[in-house]
Amino acid sequence: MTTQPVCTDCGEALQIGFIPDSTLGPVKQSHWHPGPALHEKFLGLMAGDKRGVKTDWEQTLPITAYRCPGCGLIKIYALSDTD
Repeated sequence: MTTQPVCTDCGEALQIGFIPDSTLGPVKQSHWHPGPALHEKFLGLMAGDKRGVKTDWEQTLPITAYRCPGCGLIKIYALSDTD
């Protein structure tokens, strides 16, 4: 994103940030993945808690979030290196 994004609700400049993804391991930056979330199966059976989803990490893009300090609006972008 080359220009400073501005809030569509109140016109203030948005602050850059990200959405942490905390699991059992270290905290990481969340990613966008194309397509619906398909749950992992173990031995052909669906896990009871349905926590795991199939992920092709080569297709993902990191999520960048911009927050308006005035009204709290959050805009979320999944930008590639060419954006």
